[in-house]
Amino acid sequence: MCITGPEEADKPNRRYRLGLDQVTTPCGTVWGHDGQVPDYNSDNYTDDTGLRTVSVLTTTVYCLASPKTDAVNQALVNAAE
Repeated sequence: MCITGPEEADKPNRRYRLGLDQVTTPCGTVWGHDGQVPDYNSDNYTDDTGLRTVSVLTTTVYCLASPKTDAVNQALVNAAE
């Protein structure tokens, strides 16, 4: 399951396959998934050892986030990863 495809063009440092993201961060590689349901956005990642895990859940308005709000959410996830 940890064999991924090519890096995504719209998401640098990310590879995806079989429902699992591989993300390269300044702190190392993490594995997980992000997603949305109405009114919520979630990001869940763990490192190779399983000792470092982060889950970030934010509220949205019907899965629509303004560019400013989306940038702040992404900055939070990047800091947590």
